[in-house]
Amino acid sequence: MKERDEYFQFFPDAWLGDEKLSLCRFSTKGAWIDLICHMHKCDPYGYLIVNDVVLEKKDIMKMINCHNESHFNIIWGELLKFGIIKQDKNSKAFYSKRLLNEYNKKVSNFDYGLDRVGDCLSILKYFNTTVKGNYNIDPQNKFFQNLVHSWLSEYELEDFYKVIEYLYSKWDGNETMSQHIVPTVFFGKKFPKYVAESSMFKIKKKKSKKGSVEGSIGYKNLKE
Repeated sequence: MKERDEYFQFFPDAWLGDEKLSLCRFSTKGAWIDLICHMHKCDPYGYLIVNDVVLEKKDIMKMINCHNESHFNIIWGELLKFGIIKQDKNSKAFYSKRLLNEYNKKVSNFDYGLDRVGDCLSILKYFNTTVKGNYNIDPQNKFFQNLVHSWLSEYELEDFYKVIEYLYSKWDGNETMSQHIVPTVFFGKKFPKYVAESSMFKIKKKKSKKGSVEGSIGYKNLKE
């Protein structure tokens, strides 16, 4: 994965002029800037996810070292009430819309360009088709696009397809591992490890109704 900048752009005028943020108490503003810093360090970028685990309210309370639950509830309530912190509908991960927008602009301009958006969509559609509806996602969702394109400069499309097939065949039906059949795990920090493991994996062939042998998905069709 490409190395992340140690810093991010901060706009004092935008911070001071944010009407929603101005309605919050000082402690909420302090907690929010801490969370923004953590989001800058997280993968995928801009989301409160650590080691492929989507952080819940109790985890976030620990993250900002708040030891008073009542005090944190007030802070959390303001962040939600005024729409300062957002939650992705699919992954349930909390994120900063502004931080993510700035990052996506930068990546779009310098990393992959518009031509790689199609690759992101192909990979996500392939994931959806392979897991057979076990985890229904919207490929247009910026969260999942961000998750996938962070690896696109280092790996080929076939690597993504093979990892999807490999992990699904390995974990499907396993009561413990089946809960990890989600994009945040497949394309998280362990993605290079999964690419290595799947390098010798052969996609199983199956017979069609007419008796001909075909691939399990046929990802080339999804690229169109």
